[in-house]
Amino acid sequence: MNILFLAPNPPYPPNSGAKIRNFNLIKTISKYHDISVLFLVRPGEVKDVSGLEKYCTVYPLPFQAKKYGRLKSLLSWNPYETMLSCYSPKIQEQISHIINHNNFQILHVESLLMSAYVKNISTIPKVYDAHNIESDILYRTFINKFSTRSVLTFLDYLKNKKHEQDAIRSFDACISVSENDSKRLRAMGAQNLMMLPNCVDLDHFYPVERKDFSPNIVFTGLMNWYPNVDAIKSFCRDAYPVLKEKIPQIKFYAVGRNPISTLKNLEKNDIFITGEVPDVRPFISNSDVCIVPLRIGGGTRLKILEYFAMEKPVISTSIGAEGIDAIDGKHLIIEDDISKFPDRINELLNDTEYAGYIAKNGRKLAEEKYSWDQYGEKLSQLFSNIAINLT
Repeated sequence: MNILFLAPNPPYPPNSGAKIRNFNLIKTISKYHDISVLFLVRPGEVKDVSGLEKYCTVYPLPFQAKKYGRLKSLLSWNPYETMLSCYSPKIQEQISHIINHNNFQILHVESLLMSAYVKNISTIPKVYDAHNIESDILYRTFINKFSTRSVLTFLDYLKNKKHEQDAIRSFDACISVSENDSKRLRAMGAQNLMMLPNCVDLDHFYPVERKDFSPNIVFTGLMNWYPNVDAIKSFCRDAYPVLKEKIPQIKFYAVGRNPISTLKNLEKNDIFITGEVPDVRPFISNSDVCIVPLRIGGGTRLKILEYFAMEKPVISTSIGAEGIDAIDGKHLIIEDDISKFPDRINELLNDTEYAGYIAKNGRKLAEEKYSWDQYGEKLSQLFSNIAINLT
């Protein structure tokens, strides 16, 4: 089959959660079908697509967000975060031209941001891949952060709730990343629902010998995404000072690109906000414990699967471990009180046998349930089924 994959950002290099999922889905789909990948490129974004071209035909479309777009969105019934921030009539023309001049049999749409571009297409089967339930994230963001900006977030939440439901009902099939998200999508009217969790490249992330034995903990992720920002700030405020008292030589590394200024301001007392790094694996491999103190989120945590694959013990909140079929005490430690993270970290540092036990169980779980290759055939079957049903 000939498939068009639409994404709001370049899937390469795979250096953030959405990009990692998209890149691996493209690789997986390419084993079964011909695939073209259309994505938006903003000023300053990497234009090197050499890592993609071995798997697909690429359509990079230059995109410039409108000035004062958020302010103007106050006069619109459409949400800013999940539609207007990424929509352009010029891009709509380009996408329509590409679709009209190619014989695509499936449109695979990544994120609500791209759904508006295909809403009027009814002759080609459409599949929506829901990385998150976006309205849930906006609501969680609102209740965790009250400010002038949060009032805009709440307005966007109200707009997005309807937009998300209408978009989901317009697709011929939907993909979720977790059982919880499946329930939410089903309640919103999703058809032909398939669960395809985030997975991990086990050939890329694997246990390696540690080179630095000084005690340290690690968190990885995109550092301008609000749930990650909130997680780091809450950990540094509510947990790290106590941890530093317990273990004076401990270091904390928050590893990921685009750190906002409020995070950079936290760099003191052996807290390191690294910014973009060529490879996160050395930071993970040299850590004693990987932490996921998320209070906001949805979907499945790619970062936890990477920690599991590298055989590292993990401490996470329940929200941080959403979507992963892991057992507290066996594959990881669940702790929802951020102020108790120091106790949990100290326990693992003092009990290396138990730390090794949950680390090995995490790797085994990743091997058994979270390898991308397990889902290629299932996804291919979904494409075939909806193509047959609509012909």
